Amino acid sequence: MNYLSSSNEIFGHVAYACLALSYILTNIFWLRVMAVIALFLEIIYFHYSGGDLITGIGWSVLFILINIYQIYWLVSERMSLKIPKAEAPLLRAALAGLNDAQISRILKAASWKDCAPGDVLMT
Repeated sequence: MNYLSSSNEIFGHVAYACLALSYILTNIFWLRVMAVIALFLEIIYFHYSGGDLITGIGWSVLFILINIYQIYWLVSERMSLKIPKAEAPLLRAALAGLNDAQISRILKAASWKDCAPGDVLMT
């Protein structure tokens, strides 16, 4: 049997290749996007495979809904995180290696203190 002989088999291979790629990704947003794509292709694969695969389709739909909710939450959070424009160049230079959303999270968690010249900031 040729495993690439039918379009259905191609859907299955692409679905599982996308799922494998999602496991390699380190950015949680893109991991979830790739998982949704893989699960959608898996549903197409299950649908055309024949047989009673409603359980697999049902679980795939549930996992898609969970990932879509998490993607929505990630996008909403990232859109609400802004760094002040006036301090942006200084913050980006001081916190090199962090993106604006990460810098914004630090600013949100931190508290500002006024210090006099010569005050010890850290020991």
